Amino acid sequence: MNKIGLALGLCVAFGVAQAADTIGMGSQVKMEYTLTVDGKEVDSFKGLGPMPFEFGKNMIVPGLEKAMAGMQAGEEKLVSVSPENAYGTVNDKLLKIVKRSTFPADAKVEVGQIFSSKANGKPFMARVSAVNGDEITMDANHPMAGKTLNFKVKVVEVK
Repeated sequence: MNKIGLALGLCVAFGVAQAADTIGMGSQVKMEYTLTVDGKEVDSFKGLGPMPFEFGKNMIVPGLEKAMAGMQAGEEKLVSVSPENAYGTVNDKLLKIVKRSTFPADAKVEVGQIFSSKANGKPFMARVSAVNGDEITMDANHPMAGKTLNFKVKVVEVK
């Protein structure tokens, strides 16, 4: 038996267990949060009722989930999540320059617009990141790729 298994076994044998209101693997959690990126609030679950998720099921970004391990109901925390632990870094392979003629003639192509398309039979979304004359730069990275996410999180309930 490894050390972790032995320690877990001893805890069970002596009645030491994780508190029911402490976040751990499989916990049903309800939380409120406010997300800021580059100093701007970009998302919030405050005032909408708590957001439910199951801990350990990759339902929230990995860095936030890791930071919430061991938190208890009623606890609040500020969490900064690096791009590597959120939506990843910007992948240059997901940037592509296309000709204006690729789009329907009546399409209004502006920076920030999102278009859907297919590649190898699979649908994907891409955002216009630059327009230079007849050349349009499309970005299929997640909009938060390369960004540090700053969460103010409050655990409302843990079961």
